[in-house]
Amino acid sequence: MDDWQFPVGTKLWKEFVRDGVRVETRLLQKVGPGPDEWSGVAYVWTEDETDALARPEGVVDARGTPLEQAALGLLHANCGHCHNSRRPAGGSRCFDSAGTSIQLWLPVGASRPQDTPAYRTAIPHFVRPGDPDDSWLIERFSSRGSILGYREQMPLLGTEEVDVEGLNTRRRWVESL
Repeated sequence: MDDWQFPVGTKLWKEFVRDGVRVETRLLQKVGPGPDEWSGVAYVWTEDETDALARPEGVVDARGTPLEQAALGLLHANCGHCHNSRRPAGGSRCFDSAGTSIQLWLPVGASRPQDTPAYRTAIPHFVRPGDPDDSWLIERFSSRGSILGYREQMPLLGTEEVDVEGLNTRRRWVESL
């Protein structure tokens, strides 16, 4: 037995507050007689909290969209140990100390994806926003082996096959830029 039955026109709200500041209010409205006939929308509050604007996607997390989080996480996990100007001394260096190389590590506490070294050094030199087919980074993740004795593949070590799922995540991220 389902005791939670609501008449058409029922409205339910949920408010999200962070540090005492209203961030988002979600509205669900019963629009038909069936159990799944609900409509929803998110209202994002203005900074001064005097108004809230309808945004179907709701609040975008300061850490970025789920796609940004996934793509940057893959870059950090697979690349950040070499492509990192702050890595410990010793061992082989993938990072060009002149500062022209890509840095694919993520510092703790970065407030937005755009503030990370990965964003600042990759775009537009190694990643062409909106065009994964013209992005050096995507080319490197798409290949295995070497050309003229130079290893083209990335990650350089520990892989024999292209990570298709990871590559597709990175491609979607570049397309979204």
